[in-house]
Amino acid sequence: MYSKRAFTLIELLVVIAIIAILAAILFPVFAQAKEAAKKISCLSNLKQNGTAVAMYTTDYDGVYPQSAYSLDQIQGIIVPGTGARVFAMYDAIMPYTKNIDIYKCPSDPEAIKWKQILASIGLQNAGAAGGNITIASLAPNFALFEDPGVPPNLFGADPTISEGQLEFPVDTVMFYDSHYVGAGVLNPDAPAGSPYRTPAGPFDRTNFPGFARHSEVLNANFTDTHAKSLKRNAVIPGTAPDPYYSGASAVQVYNLPYDLNGIPSLIAEPRA
Repeated sequence: MYSKRAFTLIELLVVIAIIAILAAILFPVFAQAKEAAKKISCLSNLKQNGTAVAMYTTDYDGVYPQSAYSLDQIQGIIVPGTGARVFAMYDAIMPYTKNIDIYKCPSDPEAIKWKQILASIGLQNAGAAGGNITIASLAPNFALFEDPGVPPNLFGADPTISEGQLEFPVDTVMFYDSHYVGAGVLNPDAPAGSPYRTPAGPFDRTNFPGFARHSEVLNANFTDTHAKSLKRNAVIPGTAPDPYYSGASAVQVYNLPYDLNGIPSLIAEPRA
């Protein structure tokens, strides 16, 4: 007769230790692969978003949509606290995508709780074809999607932007990975002295900084419709005047990862 030989306790412990070591080595690799897939999906959304914006500008004489205006106030002026419906750039582009997921990133689909943010200042989102835009992950370049309906600078004092004004479309940001930072909340990505460091109010460009959520990589698209992954310390070429803040005649337009507002050769920071 032959007896079956069982594993000893030591042998079992050795096997368990080997499995634990392999798991420790492989799990981070799996996590990185999963995040890489999310980054690619996000980049695809940005590419489709860029194409949709191009279709919009073709239909509207080359003019980019406003960042926001009211459907219930005279001349579309945004008046917080009125409960007015806000029609935003998300809604303007929506008919060309018919897919609310275009505005989301799989790594953080609720980075910008759009409906909740509007409600916090006494407004509501107007919605658009295909459903209401309640959450998003991508923020707009507020210098490109201007806000002539938002006080204190109205209409001609803060006009919309047209394609003809863009000298460097390949280097002009449209949408980018972002997350909402509330008033008075510290943004550690922004240096001391920057308006992005601690947003003063609940709703302007400083509340929507760039955010490198893909393993220190940030996705963005540009006005020539291409989309690109950028390291958090990448340099996007381009300088422009900064009359509203530093008063300098030429400063770096984009400062990654936190600042992706501005238009090379035209304006470094949009008017507050």
